[in-house]
Amino acid sequence: MPGLNTIRLVTLAAAAFVYVTAETLPIGLLPEISTDMGVSESSVGLLLTFYAYGVAVMTLPLIAYVRRWPRRRVVVVTVAALAISQLISAVAVGYPMLVVARMICAATHGVFWAVVAPVAASLATPGNRGKAIATVYAGTSLALVAGNPLSAALGQWLGWRTAATTIGVVSALIALTLYFVLPVMKGPETARVSIAR
Repeated sequence: MPGLNTIRLVTLAAAAFVYVTAETLPIGLLPEISTDMGVSESSVGLLLTFYAYGVAVMTLPLIAYVRRWPRRRVVVVTVAALAISQLISAVAVGYPMLVVARMICAATHGVFWAVVAPVAASLATPGNRGKAIATVYAGTSLALVAGNPLSAALGQWLGWRTAATTIGVVSALIALTLYFVLPVMKGPETARVSIAR
């Protein structure tokens, strides 16, 4: 039976998995989103550009804002924001609403990646911190080789809104799990961690 820390790390890896999968969702579903929204495929492609600009503009101010929050709260709120953004995407009635939904996720993207590695490291003994961080980042790699193709296949089969809804529901379940399994990790040092993913 896996220990509590293993469950915590695997859940953090799952959070990393859904974040990357959601970030790149439009790539595999350009025609589907384009047709449904009544916009060009290049406009759908701009969703990734807007996302990147949103991350660049909003990350540092938001990290400064949450720097004294307990790290558990930061992780849970960012994953919950991901869930909300995907669910709003799934019911978007037009392209502007879809852009707003993407910006909700972009706003918390950098904050999530700023704290996930320190949180993972804090859950392990000093000699195992590298392994703990690698476990979490395995979720990123898995998203690139499995999450993106699976979300694209689901979106092409049942519609892109179904894919977005699925990611949203899974993200909400992950956020809820993290709330219950992560310890409260207080400290102002959150603001000093690297924001690189």
